[in-house]
Amino acid sequence: METFTEHLSPKKEQNTALESTKNHTEQRWIKKEMKMRELLAVENITVEKQVDLFLDQTKLLCSKSTYKTYESKLRTFIRWWESQTTISSMKNQLLQYREHLKSNYGSGSINTLLSVVRTFFKFLLENEFISTNPATSLKNVKVSDEHSKSSLDKYQLLKLTDHLKKDTTLRGQRDRLIILLGISNGLRVNEIANINLEDIQMKEGNFVIYLLRKGYDTKVNYTILQPRTHQLIMDYLESRGDKNETALFESRRGGNNMTADNISRIIKKKFRAIGLDTPSLSAHSLRHSFSVLALEAGVSVVDLMTSLNHKGLSTTMVYLRSRNRANNSAEKSIDFEF
Repeated sequence: METFTEHLSPKKEQNTALESTKNHTEQRWIKKEMKMRELLAVENITVEKQVDLFLDQTKLLCSKSTYKTYESKLRTFIRWWESQTTISSMKNQLLQYREHLKSNYGSGSINTLLSVVRTFFKFLLENEFISTNPATSLKNVKVSDEHSKSSLDKYQLLKLTDHLKKDTTLRGQRDRLIILLGISNGLRVNEIANINLEDIQMKEGNFVIYLLRKGYDTKVNYTILQPRTHQLIMDYLESRGDKNETALFESRRGGNNMTADNISRIIKKKFRAIGLDTPSLSAHSLRHSFSVLALEAGVSVVDLMTSLNHKGLSTTMVYLRSRNRANNSAEKSIDFEF
């Protein structure tokens, strides 16, 4: 099998002289540049080391949430690549990876995974770990409007929740809670994955969960829990027992939060279990279903925008089929028995 290191070419000599700076921002970036030069001044670069160096740079230059996304998505590619037994050029392997993703992920997730791979190979080229970039022809898949707006109707939601209630095992409780947080609170899979027990708090008479929202480094935003959702969390934690975990949804290895990819697979698996196996439905469909239910309950677009943590109304309108007039809290509006 071809390896990344077969694209190796001599590294550039590291220039240790740095120009003086005039302000704190410039000094901060130069410190990051010096750190990266230290990291790159190594011999016999293996694939594993290339990945580590790329992630080290990402950690230096990006937010914590962005770093976690890059780490998860890149390791998804590395695991797939290491599992391949056929010998072909890296360019062809990347195209095969794209086809593999089309059979297992929605278009939005696919494009995120491909973007990370392209950024990784760009990093390798810029630092002369490879002589040519095999990812230049790795294009995104088309995202259709129909697929990006798909939601579950009330009949499908009833069928899904009835199916979830039948599994009373600990795993069944976990899966039901994951899907409930998507439907009743409109949470993204990344937000669900990053929930820790300390994030569940009481605020102004409501149980809330502080979230690591998209574009934020800290958990300053929160979502309001309906009483039945909070009770399901308590029931799940009681069934799980006191194991000193910090994560609400722990990985199989223990000690870490479950990844967003794993949560997406759980949701998609539950969809398939009730006969909903179509590219138009993905984990993000739960968030869209929340938007539709909130709109039908009379929630205003502005309130929904706040609940979804959108920066502007134009993004919120993608999820909506019509406008509503009421001025209610979106989380408290869903009148649906889970």
